[in-house]
Amino acid sequence: MFKKITYIAAVLSAFVISSISPNFAVSQNMGNGSEDQFKLTAFPNPSSSTITIKYQLPQNTTVKLMIFSVDGSVGKVLFAGNRTAGEYSETYDISTLAAGQYFYQLQTETDLVTKPISMTGGAAKQN
Repeated sequence: MFKKITYIAAVLSAFVISSISPNFAVSQNMGNGSEDQFKLTAFPNPSSSTITIKYQLPQNTTVKLMIFSVDGSVGKVLFAGNRTAGEYSETYDISTLAAGQYFYQLQTETDLVTKPISMTGGAAKQN
């Protein structure tokens, strides 16, 4: 229960602060890693159809990469599995997500990094 409350507080803080600073990130160190080692970025931001996420892993690890809405519901799990150390760049179709504020998150065995992204089109404009 405490973990969930901490998670919700971190997401809400990220949402409020990201309105002021789009470069803001919530980082939770669960071991030896750090956000700087990830070099986690997403572009274009804002986006309406596709997003490219780049990240670097300093060591072999289990990875979960996802996009979720402000209320914490998962929009898309982009990748879940094992990765070797190295740099990754992946492009995803996000056109089915409604316009609004979202977060993208990289979770490994030692770290959790969350950053904001805005969706400007997608499902909300498909009429």
